[in-house]
Amino acid sequence: MKKLIALLCIAFLLQSCIEIKETITLNANGSGNIALLIDLGKIGKAINQQSNVTFLDQIKKVPLEAKNLLKSSKGISNLQTIADDEEGVYAISFDFKNTKSLNNAIYSLFNQKKLAVMPNFIKVSKHKLTRMNFAPLIKKYVAKDKGNMVSDMFYQYVNFESTYNFPTAVKKVSNSKAKLENDNKTVHLKYTLHDLLTTDFDYGISVKY
Repeated sequence: MKKLIALLCIAFLLQSCIEIKETITLNANGSGNIALLIDLGKIGKAINQQSNVTFLDQIKKVPLEAKNLLKSSKGISNLQTIADDEEGVYAISFDFKNTKSLNNAIYSLFNQKKLAVMPNFIKVSKHKLTRMNFAPLIKKYVAKDKGNMVSDMFYQYVNFESTYNFPTAVKKVSNSKAKLENDNKTVHLKYTLHDLLTTDFDYGISVKY
């Protein structure tokens, strides 16, 4: 009965959504800034009280541990973090010297050392950005919650947004779901966790600018 009441409360809160937003801004010399924001909202707070959602827990830990995890990362500066349990808002942003330092930092944030054989999450060459398809990684974390009724209920209410800002106008984008904005200098991609888990769509992206 107690669990049923909890599920009904969460169903009432489904008018709210969990927002996960990533913004990457590139400079002409290949340096830039990355910002990750997760806003759990009301539904996130309710779920936190009732279950353990692995992939969200992993992201929430990042701002709290960022300074320690990135202390040995070269080419990283202007680190800023937010970890507000009361509001359910978690964020991290930092500047990177180049995409080598960016990828090293991303691996460090998840307690891994970037080895030469490991793939780059993001690669920038001359006037081109390539972002790997991270859907398999998300599916791996979500699989740990399989069978959790609370988790199953809210997958379609988790929204992902990826925004890429470029120094010059974009000439070509590989991802059919992406939209051009800001005089074609910004690429915006939005989808839900349910989309990511239930389709074989390649959420990677290649942008020429």
